[in-house]
Amino acid sequence: MFQILIFLILTFSLPNINSKCIWYEGIRDSYNEVYLHGEPKPLPLNDTFLLNEMCPHIATQNGASPNLCCDGKQLTEMRKFKYMLDNLIGRCPSCYYNFLRILCEMACSPDQDQFLWPLETTNIVRPNNDGNVMTDETIRSEWALQDYEDPEEEEDEEKKDKSVGKLPSKPIETVNVISKLRYFLSEKQAQDFIDSCWSVRINFQYAIDILCGSLNRACDVKKLFQYIGLKNTQSPIKIDFVFINDTYFDHELQRTFQPSSATMFACDQPVILPHVSRQKCTCMDCNAMCPKVANITKNKVIITSKSSFIERIKSKFSELHRITIAAIVLYFLFVIVFTITNVLMCVWNVKTNRKRNSPSSLRNRKSVESDDGTKNFSDHHHIPLPTQDEDESEASFDGDDSNGLLDRLGVKIDDNLHTMFTAIGRFCAYNPFYTIVPVVAILFVLCYGSRYYTVTTDPVDLWVAPNSRARQEKAYFDEKFGPFYRIAHLILVPKNKDNLVLRYKTPLEAEEKHTFGPVFERNFLLDALRLQLSIENLNATTKSGEIISLNKTCFKPLEPDNNHCAIFSLFQYHQNNLTFLLNESLYSSQYLECMQSPITQETKSFERTCMAQFGGPVDPYMVLGAFPTHDNVPDYTKAQALVITITINNRRQGEELENALLWEKHFLEYMKNYNSKWFDVSYRAERSIEDEIERESNSDIKTVLISYMIMFLYIAIALGRIRNVRHILVDMKVSLGIAGVILVALSVWASVGIFSYMRIPTTLIIFEVIPFLVLAVGVDNIFILTQTIQRDRRLPDEDVECQIARIVGRVGPAMLLTSVSESIAFFLGALTPMPAVRLFSLYAGMSVLIDFLLQITVFVSLITLDQKRTLNKRFDVFCCFKSSKSRHPHPTETELNEENLTETDGFLFRIFKRYYAPFIMSDYVRPFVIFIFFTWLASSIALIPYVKIGLEQNIAMPKDSYMNDYFASLKQYFAVGPPVYFIIKPGINYGHSNASNMICSSAGCSSQSIANQLGIASLYPAETRLAQIGTTWLDDYYDWLRHRGSTPCCRLHDETNEFCSTKSSPHAKCHVCTDGTTREDLTENEFKEFLPFFLKDNPNLKCAKGGHAAHGSSVKLFESNRSVETSLIMGYHSLLINSNDFIDAMQQAYSLTDNITKALKKEGYDIEVFPYSIFYVFYEQYLTIWHDSFMNLAISATAIFIVTFILLGLDIISAFIITLTITMITCDMLGMMYLWNIELNAVSLVNLVMSVGISLEFCAHICRDFVLSIQRSKLKRAEHALADMGSSVFSGITLTKIGGIVVLGFSHSQLFHIFYFRMFICIVSFGAAHGLIFLPVLLSYIGPRPNRTRRSRAESIQLQKQMSLNATA
Repeated sequence: MFQILIFLILTFSLPNINSKCIWYEGIRDSYNEVYLHGEPKPLPLNDTFLLNEMCPHIATQNGASPNLCCDGKQLTEMRKFKYMLDNLIGRCPSCYYNFLRILCEMACSPDQDQFLWPLETTNIVRPNNDGNVMTDETIRSEWALQDYEDPEEEEDEEKKDKSVGKLPSKPIETVNVISKLRYFLSEKQAQDFIDSCWSVRINFQYAIDILCGSLNRACDVKKLFQYIGLKNTQSPIKIDFVFINDTYFDHELQRTFQPSSATMFACDQPVILPHVSRQKCTCMDCNAMCPKVANITKNKVIITSKSSFIERIKSKFSELHRITIAAIVLYFLFVIVFTITNVLMCVWNVKTNRKRNSPSSLRNRKSVESDDGTKNFSDHHHIPLPTQDEDESEASFDGDDSNGLLDRLGVKIDDNLHTMFTAIGRFCAYNPFYTIVPVVAILFVLCYGSRYYTVTTDPVDLWVAPNSRARQEKAYFDEKFGPFYRIAHLILVPKNKDNLVLRYKTPLEAEEKHTFGPVFERNFLLDALRLQLSIENLNATTKSGEIISLNKTCFKPLEPDNNHCAIFSLFQYHQNNLTFLLNESLYSSQYLECMQSPITQETKSFERTCMAQFGGPVDPYMVLGAFPTHDNVPDYTKAQALVITITINNRRQGEELENALLWEKHFLEYMKNYNSKWFDVSYRAERSIEDEIERESNSDIKTVLISYMIMFLYIAIALGRIRNVRHILVDMKVSLGIAGVILVALSVWASVGIFSYMRIPTTLIIFEVIPFLVLAVGVDNIFILTQTIQRDRRLPDEDVECQIARIVGRVGPAMLLTSVSESIAFFLGALTPMPAVRLFSLYAGMSVLIDFLLQITVFVSLITLDQKRTLNKRFDVFCCFKSSKSRHPHPTETELNEENLTETDGFLFRIFKRYYAPFIMSDYVRPFVIFIFFTWLASSIALIPYVKIGLEQNIAMPKDSYMNDYFASLKQYFAVGPPVYFIIKPGINYGHSNASNMICSSAGCSSQSIANQLGIASLYPAETRLAQIGTTWLDDYYDWLRHRGSTPCCRLHDETNEFCSTKSSPHAKCHVCTDGTTREDLTENEFKEFLPFFLKDNPNLKCAKGGHAAHGSSVKLFESNRSVETSLIMGYHSLLINSNDFIDAMQQAYSLTDNITKALKKEGYDIEVFPYSIFYVFYEQYLTIWHDSFMNLAISATAIFIVTFILLGLDIISAFIITLTITMITCDMLGMMYLWNIELNAVSLVNLVMSVGISLEFCAHICRDFVLSIQRSKLKRAEHALADMGSSVFSGITLTKIGGIVVLGFSHSQLFHIFYFRMFICIVSFGAAHGLIFLPVLLSYIGPRPNRTRRSRAESIQLQKQMSLNATA
């Protein structure tokens, strides 16, 4: 290629002198005969069409031939290379015709002597017209493009020469020709030429680098023409270019020269010449044609020392999120209101205390106390509160003469619930057999369904909704183009990281030195290639004894024409030939040429193809890593790492998938034990992530089991109330605790069975999270029920069954409140489209509901039996044995009254009652609590916008996984991101030129075409995350059609009109498919007829544009009429490191294609363009994760508000307070996620939804106890509720969970540690803090007023109970 370009310049750069010629008539071997001071000669009329084609800037008129310094031979020779130039720079007409103009000025200008002068001449022999005629095949010497050599034809010619005798030749004639000349070129003209070609691309490279023989944009005007003129060892003619601006006197030649005044076309100008008219270059090849992208980042205000305070505040606020600003503003308002309110309250309290302490007030109080003495009774459950608060509340209470409608309805709801649960409790207590046996039978039927359960492990099915955009687009891509192949990756990093200097051979056979990166060191390359070859030869054996090799499972893009696996590595540039590396000292030359042009069919250095063994090109950015860039062009020679990618066929199921998995397993085992002296290697297979997650799960089973065992042990021990050592074996509740835990496990098992019957799959997250949730809900209810019984005193003549029924009637509504609220909230949460969250919500809702039903039936029967066991002084667990400490074998009635009617206060209850509750409810602590918690809330809300979304892959891996090394190497050494495909859906006629112009990217295509818009986006990879866009199949198809030379790409057999490949026999009679060389000349029928030939044509030495390798799977044709159904354009994302990069890349791609679709519709083409990359389907969830999270949490909170409003007796204030507290806990959780570096994803969303349910447990029981309290003031009621229920909540949830959660902190799994230990510990601690500190304080301020009817009834019942107990005593 280089030789031909140089020949073009050399052959046609020898003009005349003194406004006359310096040569005329081409002789041979690029030499032209000296014709010094010769007059220009008229061009024969039959050669005028050649002149118009090759030199369109020279005007000709009909019937008149211009006088020139070239003849038809030179024009014919020039024409042979026109198509090569067209393939190289023809995409940009300005560059292409500027180059032709320079050639024509040098070759044919009648004013040659003005800017050219011969420096050296030599004598050569003129070939005769018989024996040594330079034919079309033999005229090409070594400077000819190797792409167009035909070895088969040359072999046939040699045979023909041997068989046919030589004809006698004419006498030999010696001719004087020019061998070196000096060319005076306008400096402006030369600069304009290189500027017009500067951005022209060819196969992800710049054409100017190829013309200049330079690397990585190191070309300039002097290097370009020096490389063409003097470093060309292939052409005998040398050109000494001299750049001048005006008339120049050469002292050596003693002549004055005037450079040509020809004007160059800028790349953003149309080419308008006498014999040709072409459009502007497109943005892909001309930066000046690209629209200016507005700076999307706002200009930051520069703050200096002179800036005012207001400007500084504005600058700081402009960097904050709107939610953060709103949180800060609202917090300041809260501080102001809080401060003013507390000051006013202090003033009011001072005045009130003065009045209360006056002598008259004290006398009145004493008289009131003496009159009401009969009303005062001692109640163990109620804590004496200050008389001041009692009086304040009594005034407001007595002011209500009657209850409202909602209050009356609320009392009826309470009564009905109390009656219903009392009846349930009585039945279950009196009939344990008829309760337990039917329930166990039903449980057996439900649990039996688990035999049909299926576990969803496919990440697509787990995290992506079936109707999501990415899921549908993936299905479309898989259907039309086949599923994306599986890959095995190796990243090889040299241990010696020093650069080295190697000699290489230029395309013109000149040896140069260049500094290369460490990956080009010979020993490193040899060891790396040996590793690759070893992997290719790996075999795995199935259970049946079948040998599975890589060749049986790998992806073969050119199958059946080529059965080699698609392995992308640097060694494909010499077809993985180990001998080449061993024997060739200048091996780097092959790499240099192939890195510059990966589709080169034969390099000049070693006459080897750059195409891989599997028949396709290998782009250098796929096989090299960590190389620098210059002017946005990578310097591959400085690469620091080598990347090998092995592609494997991807089948979703069946034997092929099993074989692929087996081979990958064998590959991973081989790499685990591999070690090299020369490099470190990081590796992975497609199955690696799933394997490591499974290994991680198995390794953490022990940790999870220990966690649950600690919780079970605590439950079994903490349920008992040990009176003393003498009764320890009797007072224990181990069997009851174990029974409660078993009921929790059965509820989860039953929910799995129910949904298995319904063929709804389960997920591993259900088994990891739901037991934790159900334990929190179920154990809390167990503790409350058990401890209420322990604190209760049996009434006289009341048996155990009636006592249990009475307590179930009191506690059952609270259990119903929490369980039903959570179940409905979870069931509504199943409306989310995310499958993992939906399945969790379904299973969680059902588990909580079943657990509640088991607790109010089976557990009530069990606790009745356990209570009777205790009264009979039988040992726990070993109930056949009785305590020998009993004073009488048959206890008397007096003993029963003393031991069995006395309630038992636990240690925690006494702490809460005597110390904690009074402290929290003190006048000085309550305001401080409100201030602290609202400050916490404001801070959390301010941090919410900064919570990261996504899930880093390395987090899901074990800490000792080889994948962690791979991810680290991926971030450090990978140079390009994953491939991205832009799919064009049906709806456009590709055969119509106007329609195709909306797709292609070469000159003449619309500036709004798909390829051009993608090309523009790729110029801004930092913003668009699009690094590379490949050549479209449409552009390559047109190049394939118009390719000429000795063997055109598209030919048809003369007789059959079947496709005649360039590999066909040289004797085959074939003709060119079409005479047209432009898109406009191609008819729609021709487009459809020849397209299948292009898609099946393998690239080879004669035709590098064959589309089978690059585009064989890029086009889907209709089977009926061969027209295009759908097609794609391939590109590459920029390097994507973390989740934010992947999410942003997907967002940018969606935005880009949406804009392209809108642009096409404006042009009248109703088609859709969408992007697809392998990771989109996994990251799409994050595009809507905030919306999904808000909707899930909002639905759950709304459901809780409605259910609590109903079941708390239509108490809207209590429902609001509970919902507010849960909302605060959720906001605080989100704020903590930012501080503790926990990302928002499906796993953390499940935990957030679960936190809503657990938070309700911390709030609902205390709030309901507050509502039902008979105390008159809010402060007394809040203190009573905290003392009465606080200890049960603390021991039932907080202490139960803390022990098990702490164990999770020792897990080796990063996933468990971050998303379970960190989040679970925060859920429990935040819930306990809000439920046991903030909620009672808030209730003491804004809690609902007591219901008059409920209070009067409760006082009456309490009085009767007290009188009965006093009579018994």
